[in-house]
Amino acid sequence: MIWSRLGRRQKSAMASAIGREQEQSVRRVNAIRFAGASGLFGLYAVLDLLLHQAEWGAGGVQIVAGYWLIAGALFLGGRRLGGRGSVLGVAIALVDVPFIFVLLYSTMGTGSAAGTAGFAVGVFALFIILSAITLQRPLVVACAVVGSALEIVLQVTAGVTVGAMVATVLLLSLVAATCAYLMGRFRFLIETTARDQLRLDRMGRYFSPAVAELLSQAREQQALGESRELTVLFSDIRGFTTLAESMPSEAVVRLLNDYLTCMVDVIFAAGGTLDKFMGDGIMAYFGAPIEQPDHADRAMWCALHMQEALHRFNLAREEAGVPALKIGVGLHSGRVIVGDIGSPRRREYTAIGDVVNVASRLEALTKQLASPILVSETTKARIRGPVNFVQAPEVPIRGRSGPLTVFVPAFDPAAGELAGIWLRDHASILALAQAADSTAVGETIQSVRADDSNPWLAKKQVAASR
Repeated sequence: MIWSRLGRRQKSAMASAIGREQEQSVRRVNAIRFAGASGLFGLYAVLDLLLHQAEWGAGGVQIVAGYWLIAGALFLGGRRLGGRGSVLGVAIALVDVPFIFVLLYSTMGTGSAAGTAGFAVGVFALFIILSAITLQRPLVVACAVVGSALEIVLQVTAGVTVGAMVATVLLLSLVAATCAYLMGRFRFLIETTARDQLRLDRMGRYFSPAVAELLSQAREQQALGESRELTVLFSDIRGFTTLAESMPSEAVVRLLNDYLTCMVDVIFAAGGTLDKFMGDGIMAYFGAPIEQPDHADRAMWCALHMQEALHRFNLAREEAGVPALKIGVGLHSGRVIVGDIGSPRRREYTAIGDVVNVASRLEALTKQLASPILVSETTKARIRGPVNFVQAPEVPIRGRSGPLTVFVPAFDPAAGELAGIWLRDHASILALAQAADSTAVGETIQSVRADDSNPWLAKKQVAASR
């Protein structure tokens, strides 16, 4: 798989989520019990004390009143216990079921004893189903056992045959088994959904939403890695170490978070893969894990729009009276190895090879050559978009035997084909980066028309130049 299996922390998180759901379910049961006890108490008060109905007498009011007090105590206790309130779920087996037994047993002499015993079967089955709401399988079993035992007592008192008793026990056992099965399926679905969501959220940190959605459905066939032709992008804030030394640590973290969020939106809008953050530096690439024949154009579009995004980012900083940031971006294309790399305890989908090293060196050269963006000759040859290139002075690169020919890009609408990624303007970046799925991403692309106001078709120079 592109991502390693969920670890113990993720399993613990799912267990915690189920635990919280159990606590909320017990609180709901407490509320249902109290509401039901209140209604039953009112009914008994009217029919017994006011209307003097014989079948509602036999001390029923006192029994219901006691149950109402216990239900109120459980309701208030559950709210006070908070996270420990799930233990009160046992009250279904130890309070509710015995209460029904005592209430019905006390009224057996006022009517049909067999009918009362038969009615109790349905009530006990109802409480078994109610216990399933708590998602506690042992509680369902306890309710079934207690309910079956008390039902047998009622049936013995009513003179019911042994065959009917056996059938009743089987019926209540079947209800309990059904509830236990449904709870197991429900827990399985919760865990599966949580696992998929965690995986998708994790992929969303590195891939654009469209790519993450596709990869979430991928199989393990791409786990071992492969050789890919792609374009690698490195960027870095110039002079950030010096700037950070003059700022409080909280301000440094806040600045980095805001800046990186801005840059990642652009990378995702271009369909790129975020490989890693290196302090204030970013490594991204285009062409993997989803093949992109126009990976060089996407990387070039991304680099230019990163500069535009930085310009907008700096406008807000200038209003706040803080210095503007400058970044350098290096692009290099070639064949690399991509795949899940790391130890069994921690893996990450990444790219390795000489292309990655050269892209990093180009980013470092942007400061020496005073250019915001530097592009290698191999990347330049693959770009079909509206970009002009000016050759920069040849500079030796560490790790290579000879100097590398590099170029400074400048956006020019007449220099190339205005198609594909170049039809997306800067205003679409946020929508593309935050789109919920691949369908939405495809539908939110803004095409350039003659009457459109596009920052990249404006007269101001937004591309890098020496």
